[in-house]
Amino acid sequence: MKQAIALALAVLLCPIWLVAAEGQDSLNLRHIQLADNKRLHFVRVSLQLHDVRILSPLITLNADGYARRVSGNPERAVRGVYLQEYLTRFGADAVGSGGYIDSYSPPSSLGFVKSGGITLNSEHNSWLTEAIFCSDRGKATIALAKLFPASSEFRDCIQAGPLLLQNGKAPSEIPSHKSSGYLKLAASVQEQMFVCIDAKQQLLLGVTDKIDIPTLTAALTKPEVGCLNAIRLTGQDTAGLRTKDNLYGNDDYLFPNAIGLIRRAD
Repeated sequence: MKQAIALALAVLLCPIWLVAAEGQDSLNLRHIQLADNKRLHFVRVSLQLHDVRILSPLITLNADGYARRVSGNPERAVRGVYLQEYLTRFGADAVGSGGYIDSYSPPSSLGFVKSGGITLNSEHNSWLTEAIFCSDRGKATIALAKLFPASSEFRDCIQAGPLLLQNGKAPSEIPSHKSSGYLKLAASVQEQMFVCIDAKQQLLLGVTDKIDIPTLTAALTKPEVGCLNAIRLTGQDTAGLRTKDNLYGNDDYLFPNAIGLIRRAD
């Protein structure tokens, strides 16, 4: 009886929103319980310990962090790989599906992509790709694409959207968020892939079970998550997060790009 009472008290005192917190050294992997038994999975990393890279099978990364195109006939180049391949090829601690796919055969991206200083795809102007995520050594930013000069000061960028959070709040004055396309997407219940930056300038890369965008936005502002600026990367069966041990979401497509969290050697 005493053991049963102690167990019941432990359950009551345990925060119900936190399913688990796993650590792979400096890789902080968390699982947050949402309503209706849905969950949010993300890794949180320090930008002083990990480089956040936009990856592509079309490039290799040099020791200085910049990229060079793979050798060989560009017409025969591999244009997409699975997340598992990105993880092993680039030695990442975690990878997530990055940005929208314009074509599945051959794989191609929808929107601006820059990796290691090399521009791999041009801009796409629509409400769906209204935002941009950029990173460099020790820093990252999220902004509206039209207000951010195509990121000349960053070595890696990817255009996606919609913008989910701006300075800790859901942006309400953006005209695109009143469009019929956005309203339809926002109400759609599906897996959601996201990247965000918190108040400590740490980066979170994650995926959810099937929820809508308002539920995702509310979850990202929870104190235990703490996002200030956030962008949706993709959704449905193209949303996936891989660590060395697990897959959350999906890894069923040849992705033209991925976001990789790569531990810094210095």
